[in-house]
Amino acid sequence: MQPLAKDALTALAAQRSSAILSHLKTTAGLEEARIGSKAAAEVKADKPAEIATALTLDAGK
Repeated sequence: MQPLAKDALTALAAQRSSAILSHLKTTAGLEEARIGSKAAAEVKADKPAEIATALTLDAGK
């Protein structure tokens, strides 16, 4: 495993967010006004060899 620069990790998070939003719009059929994303935030792993990720989904009308 190679460490990535912080800007590379932020770019990767943005790409993943974009892919999820695209799926929600096209495949799941959600209206664009009902979905959105926030800026990426760092998540700390419990152990150095672990890779930690987090995803939060909120649902509302």
